[in-house]
Amino acid sequence: MKIFIIFIFFYAFQICYTTTDYSFYDTMSNNVKQVVSNKVLRSIDGTSSSMTVKNNENNIKNNNSSKNHINKSLKISKTINETFYIKSAFRVSDNVIRLSSIKSIYNNDLLLWWSNGKYGGVVKFECQETKCPAKYVPKCIFVGYIGIINIPSKIKLGKKIQVQSKKTKKWVSIPIIDVRKPKNFNNTYPHKLGVCIQPMFLYNNYLELISFLEHWIAQNATKFYFYKNSFSHNIGKVLQHYKNHVKNIDIEIINWSMLPYNNSQQFQNPNYFIYRLEPYVAVMDCMYRARYQVKYVAQVDIDELIITNGNYNNLLDYLEKKTNNGQNNISSLSFMSQFVKFYNDWKSLNDVKKVKFNHLTSISVGTLFTRPTYTKLVFLPEVNFNYYIHYALKTETGILTNKTYKSYNVPSVEGRVYHHRKIDSLDMSNRMVSNSTLLSKEISTVNDNMNKHIKLLNFDDDIDNSIVKEALLSFGLCRERRKNDRDKMCTSLLTCEGQLNENVWKIFEKAKNTWKVI
Repeated sequence: MKIFIIFIFFYAFQICYTTTDYSFYDTMSNNVKQVVSNKVLRSIDGTSSSMTVKNNENNIKNNNSSKNHINKSLKISKTINETFYIKSAFRVSDNVIRLSSIKSIYNNDLLLWWSNGKYGGVVKFECQETKCPAKYVPKCIFVGYIGIINIPSKIKLGKKIQVQSKKTKKWVSIPIIDVRKPKNFNNTYPHKLGVCIQPMFLYNNYLELISFLEHWIAQNATKFYFYKNSFSHNIGKVLQHYKNHVKNIDIEIINWSMLPYNNSQQFQNPNYFIYRLEPYVAVMDCMYRARYQVKYVAQVDIDELIITNGNYNNLLDYLEKKTNNGQNNISSLSFMSQFVKFYNDWKSLNDVKKVKFNHLTSISVGTLFTRPTYTKLVFLPEVNFNYYIHYALKTETGILTNKTYKSYNVPSVEGRVYHHRKIDSLDMSNRMVSNSTLLSKEISTVNDNMNKHIKLLNFDDDIDNSIVKEALLSFGLCRERRKNDRDKMCTSLLTCEGQLNENVWKIFEKAKNTWKVI
């Protein structure tokens, strides 16, 4: 009888404490206004524990230039493991929202979501890569996840959603970016070819940036997404110039800051435990932004070009023909890569204006790497679910569509990546084995464009600043050597930041805080 009474009591408790009219309150506000009954709070509360990271931006320290060294025996404090870092919320269909996010692999907290004061459910997380942490950096425990929100038909969405920690009840509001397929969509995009640039960190080579932009414009790219962590003032001037003065292209700069934290101790700084600013979730964030805005999006670095053979006018021409104008089952195109060296490269902005691209008539090329080494891809954004920079991952097949998609391996005789590395690789051959004239076919086009595009561009050259040049070289070499330590420590950018000083940082501008922190 006692067991039966306990069962009845438990059943009644469940009915009373799981009402569908959920709501929440803001525990960070100075004027806390409780808009929910205590019974609902108890039903979603569970055991509450305090977090070190607060969601008040006035208390958050966006420490982009911590000079503390890290040793290989450093261990993470548990207080940051319960934190969620949210960048964007994308509505991919009528009943699904996806979040670009970073969290610790040891985060056992639940993230709840709400809309218009109504409780929606629990956010599900899926590793943005194939495994979290990634096999090649097992000690980097703060990694990218796709947060998945399934929207019940009874929930009406506004322009924002709210997400809340179950443990602390702290919450933030996130704008919804609508990337659903437009009504009456007829395969017409605002842009046909775009480029995603993963987070730029301490980037100052504005001559290379000009070359990059001109090459991709010659390939008929009209949309550029630059993810900014830190770049020089002159890089900012070049991007602003192209944005203001070059017709028919659209440049979008997305801030991608360090993860904020509110404790000066390095044990409380998650940036020591993240690999290269988590570029893969940045790529995912970029590709989701491009859905139904850009037909094909290349994911490349600024020192990489994709070229095609003489049978095609440019890369866009190649993509349209291979995908039957985007109508067949190709979800991405994979291009093999090789290192290249340019003769008599530019030394100043005046060199750019005088020499133009005439020095690219013949270039030195290295061995063609086998897939997936340094391979890069062009994606059709709306048919891919998650992303890696060297090979394709999961498509939307069986998720948002029943159509079967697959990646296409581009034969090297049709197209390839030219990778102009500044620092020699420690684990791959850097030897040049032959010469190539493939770039010569675009010289007249880029030279003509150059005369129009940068005629009015002027600023003081600082690319040969010896202090900055030596520091960035040391930083780059440190990062290359860190590859040997990946099994022992997280080879984060901060582990090499001791190569930099305040004089170096003066020429750089940093991203504004990017992250919603829960």
